[in-house]
Amino acid sequence: MGHGIVVDTDAGPIKVDARDVADWEGRAIGDPDDPVWRSIAERYVDAHPRPSARFSDGQRVAILRCLAAGPADTKSVLRAMRQVGWVGASDLENRLRDLRATGKRGGDHAAALPVVSDGDVHRLTQPLPLLDDLQRTALGHLKTLVARQPTPLVGHAMQVLDGLLPGVGATSGAVGSRTMRLGTADMQRFERARTTRTPVTVEYHSMNSGRTKTYLLVPVTYVPTGPAMKAICVEVDDDGTPGEERQFALERIQRVRDADMPPLAEPVQLRTEPLHLVVMHDLYRIMADRNQFNISQFEARELPDSDHWEVYGEFPVVLGWDVMEQMCAWAGSVVVYQPLWLVNAVMRRLQAGLAAMQDSELRLEKPRPGEAFDDLEDALYRVEPDPGVERVGPTKLAPPQQRLR
Repeated sequence: MGHGIVVDTDAGPIKVDARDVADWEGRAIGDPDDPVWRSIAERYVDAHPRPSARFSDGQRVAILRCLAAGPADTKSVLRAMRQVGWVGASDLENRLRDLRATGKRGGDHAAALPVVSDGDVHRLTQPLPLLDDLQRTALGHLKTLVARQPTPLVGHAMQVLDGLLPGVGATSGAVGSRTMRLGTADMQRFERARTTRTPVTVEYHSMNSGRTKTYLLVPVTYVPTGPAMKAICVEVDDDGTPGEERQFALERIQRVRDADMPPLAEPVQLRTEPLHLVVMHDLYRIMADRNQFNISQFEARELPDSDHWEVYGEFPVVLGWDVMEQMCAWAGSVVVYQPLWLVNAVMRRLQAGLAAMQDSELRLEKPRPGEAFDDLEDALYRVEPDPGVERVGPTKLAPPQQRLR
């Protein structure tokens, strides 16, 4: 007996999967030619409207979510697919073929996932593939370039790329799109300079000053920071001597030109600091999935009898501002133990935010890498603002609230 039941609809006859209809109805599979079963199948189709477009994409995602949790029998897989709409008699076989990237149907979806079926049970023989560092960097470059194109297709293309590399290389907005002119040739020069340690001249749009500045530098590495893919570079003087380390968001690089200088004789060793965190389980999974600050290279262990992870690693000091901002954004879900200057910077930033809410005064608090503290308690409680730093920006955010009497 086959697994197809023909149902007459306004759009013509369709063949649904009898196994799924039976599971939905809570019965054993009946005779597809039985009028009672056809009536049940009609009710099933009415109860599960199918999207007019891209339903097969939704079915593939549903199958992957089901199999990612472990081996699943056919009934469970069909039940997951039913969340998208009614399941056609050949949908399961077609979607599995799509995932395996076999046959003509797999050509446009060449994921080539290791999906196997053993009788009534389907499973993944390997974990879902993860991007390696080169793939992640390439996608970051691609998103940066795609976001610049003056075409309505950019929005859809960015949605697709966000599914592969979420949060990295976001668009710069309407103002940025009028000023940014980075092209493929510029990105190629930048990457070639990184691999050969050769200085290049870079024009960069600063969000802090609102101006475009020119730097003579050597790119060293790329680091995903969440909202952008950052390039960590070292400035060089006219003699090619390395100097200050700097970070640049790829999306705000405007132009890259050859500097007609020889490569650096030695590799650049970036200043790093140990980072010691305790984070909640779900947050650690997000950090690891996005490779936040290259956290995939960190040591991590799940704490016993807890839903927290302890994380150890090294991060470039030049990213101190980004790391501080991220720790503040995650306040309540992460505890910072090292470095002590980062602990202190987080506390000062949080205190400044509280002051802004209470006193309507905004104070810019920056990390101070290398500042010495006696211990963790000293870093936590020595949070007074630097008296030598004037307030930056507006001092009044809103009128003071009237106190209730």
